[in-house]
Amino acid sequence: MKTNHTKVLATMFMAFALSAASYAGSKADKTVKIRMIETTDVHGRFFPYDFINQQPTDGSLARVSSYVDSLRTIYGDRLLLMDAGDVLQGQPVVTYYNYEKTDVENIAASVSNFMRYDVQTMWGNR
Repeated sequence: MKTNHTKVLATMFMAFALSAASYAGSKADKTVKIRMIETTDVHGRFFPYDFINQQPTDGSLARVSSYVDSLRTIYGDRLLLMDAGDVLQGQPVVTYYNYEKTDVENIAASVSNFMRYDVQTMWGNR
């Protein structure tokens, strides 16, 4: 059964919105602006280097992390960082931590924690 990432993210957003609305309580006239950033299909591209083709690459979570950090200076805790899946496959580094070096924290978890993701789906559609 395939999961529709849009529906999952919409459900998570609604839950967030409802909790924010209940938190506001009597301050219903106050507007809270949030910024939502979503990544998907990272495929283990944590670093700006393609280890399979042995060449630098532009797209990576290192680049996204810099962008998110710049937005956090503006939005603070009103920034919601989400990922829609497919992070645990692709580059050799994720294969190594998924199947070989399983006695330590997975690098995907380390990167997610470092970037302070609020919501993350580790696997994509199968």
